Amino acid sequence: MNKERSLLLILLTISIQACSSRQMYDSMQYNKKFECISVPSSDYDECIERANESYDKYKQKRDEAIKEN
Repeated sequence: MNKERSLLLILLTISIQACSSRQMYDSMQYNKKFECISVPSSDYDECIERANESYDKYKQKRDEAIKEN
């Protein structure tokens, strides 16, 4: 029973981490969009464009940067 419980705990931890990374990214992007309100109007469009980057595109760029280093 202890082995089954430990395995279940490990699997839940792994699945929560994957989900929470995406949620954390989404939360940061939301905050970035909110901050775009305070930038000069000439920089607003660029700010919003950066804040709208999808998680998948971000993850791809991140993975490529990790491979390069």
